[in-house]
Amino acid sequence: DYWCAAPTKVRKALPESIHLIWSDAFLWGDVAICGTRLWDSPEYEFGRFIEMKKPVKEDKPPKPQEDTQSIFQREVMRLGVALNAMDKTARLKIAMVHYPPISADLKDSTVSKMLENAGVAICVFGHLHSVRPGSELFGTKNGIAYHYVACDWLGFSLRKIAD
Repeated sequence: DYWCAAPTKVRKALPESIHLIWSDAFLWGDVAICGTRLWDSPEYEFGRFIEMKKPVKEDKPPKPQEDTQSIFQREVMRLGVALNAMDKTARLKIAMVHYPPISADLKDSTVSKMLENAGVAICVFGHLHSVRPGSELFGTKNGIAYHYVACDWLGFSLRKIAD
């Protein structure tokens, strides 16, 4: 659930046994895994699930924000590239994204339809933090199991997503 700005540097630093997934795909045995960052979308809103905390005072002025819709559209394009890069013959297709690809109540979205069309069975994501304890979030829709795996939500423990 970490995003970096320089994938080339990261790839050079990683041992051969670790593969950075960055708007592309990787085949491990008969499991295809693809991923990208995504972005916030007006298609879904999570405010009612988030426990607002007192903001931390920043010493630096905030950076100007790019248009959210433009960033989202660029990330959707990158997801399309990643999904197309997945091995079509894979037994299991997993998409990993940073931002949620669907609303907590599993309402259809641009991204959920892309995942369905690509034959993805599992989508793993994080990004949401300070989620209210006991919140009922995500699940399975149209054959895709949506796994919310933000480390603070999981108590910094592992979650098994597939056999």
